[in-house]
Amino acid sequence: PGGFVFCLVAHHGESSVPPPVAGVQLSRVNQLSIDIPPSLYERESAFWSGLTGWNRISSDHYDEFTFLDAGPHLPLRVLLQRLGADHDGNRAHAHLDIGCGPHKDAMTEAHTALGATAVAVGQHWNVMKDPSGSLYCLTSRDP
Repeated sequence: PGGFVFCLVAHHGESSVPPPVAGVQLSRVNQLSIDIPPSLYERESAFWSGLTGWNRISSDHYDEFTFLDAGPHLPLRVLLQRLGADHDGNRAHAHLDIGCGPHKDAMTEAHTALGATAVAVGQHWNVMKDPSGSLYCLTSRDP
């Protein structure tokens, strides 16, 4: 409903969570965040819950976050993020979150050395822009 383009592919029995990537510190892509304008949030989050069959779980800490409960068997968590009222877009989009544990800031430096730009630095996540201009986050989630 929010214009986010996606595709469905056949499941081939994959069920293992890949190990974290070694580098400056361990990290792993572990979350897909679907970023939803406020006016589309209820309809879009109901759509994703209905499409996947996964229950929506509200965050205990952030009102703008809802997680889809896929269970522990999937390597990637899905986060539905309600964008702020100042967001003027009318389409949903997505970004990847990379779990870095307590080494989020060291990983920010490593990503910057590879050509990324730090857009915003926060307590639990840093917003990054890759060399092509796409946003992603480095989070303090355990990889």
